[in-house]
Amino acid sequence: KEMKAKTIDVVRALLNIAVEHGNFLRDSWGYILQCISKLEYLHVMGSGARSDSEFFPPDMGLNAHALSKKKTGAMLNEREHIEQVNSENISGHTDSSQIDLIFNRSVYLDNQSIVMFVESLCKVAKDELSSEDHPRIFSLQKLIEVADYNMSRVRFVWSKMWQSLGETFILVGSHPNKNVSIYGIDSLRQLAFKFLQKEELTNFSFQREFLKPFEVILQNNLDSRLEIKEYVCNCVCNMVLSLMKNVKSGWHTILNIYLLLAEDNHPQIATLTYSSLSTVMYKNFPLVADNFVELTNTMIRFSKSPLEEISLQSIDGLVFLAMKLANEEVPLTSLRHKDSLPDTL
Repeated sequence: KEMKAKTIDVVRALLNIAVEHGNFLRDSWGYILQCISKLEYLHVMGSGARSDSEFFPPDMGLNAHALSKKKTGAMLNEREHIEQVNSENISGHTDSSQIDLIFNRSVYLDNQSIVMFVESLCKVAKDELSSEDHPRIFSLQKLIEVADYNMSRVRFVWSKMWQSLGETFILVGSHPNKNVSIYGIDSLRQLAFKFLQKEELTNFSFQREFLKPFEVILQNNLDSRLEIKEYVCNCVCNMVLSLMKNVKSGWHTILNIYLLLAEDNHPQIATLTYSSLSTVMYKNFPLVADNFVELTNTMIRFSKSPLEEISLQSIDGLVFLAMKLANEEVPLTSLRHKDSLPDTL
């Protein structure tokens, strides 16, 4: 039904509370963020701007999408008419900049509040993305902004935040709508580049967890969507070549990703992956020396590649690794775990 003046007053009051008293909302953030999601939907409708579903058409093809647009362009039914009226009312009586302020001020939330805020925002983002044909990415965009704003939080807090964030990125990267999936992976890539520029503290292994969504997304698309697999491969390889000197615990996850791609029968993927790995191994071996067993396992997997050239090159790589081991250039700590012995050929 149509919004009344008192309903708009309630919405304004909620926004003011969110801006001024965010630390007291705790798990009530969910209600406010759902309200903000609906407000943004009405703002877009009232402004006449293109909806998210137009930027992320379903994979069924352009003709089906055009037919869908033609159908929605027909005479508005009663419900659509009411939504149009509500969008005009809400656009004229609420300030969209106040919504942005709520997310900008997330840096001032205390440690417990920011974790609850992110958890609630992740739930709303998942709800918006639940439709394959008409997904919305408003809350996902805000989630990326909030993650960026709060990246300097102490690692204990950031780790709790990332439990929800990582889960959400995995869901988005595995979304049935290919366009949404690529958008999510690209957003994860941007965050990963920023995160890896920060030095990882000794005895911390958070890089490993931060990069884990790339591995899970790849596993979810390994035998199905080639474009997604190629995109993950490009993201990870470019990240390694650009920031390899910043990577510490992240090598564990990166080598797992290379392991998954090692026997791929698509020349472009296999060649790019092996080129990235060989650059690290031959020119920057000390960076991955602590992951010697994982590196060896990955090289063994490459030796089984259906592409003969890569298979032969990887055998040379195994000889190189054997020489490093013989010359005692491998830290003993990387050989201690009995469950991490190299695979056999």
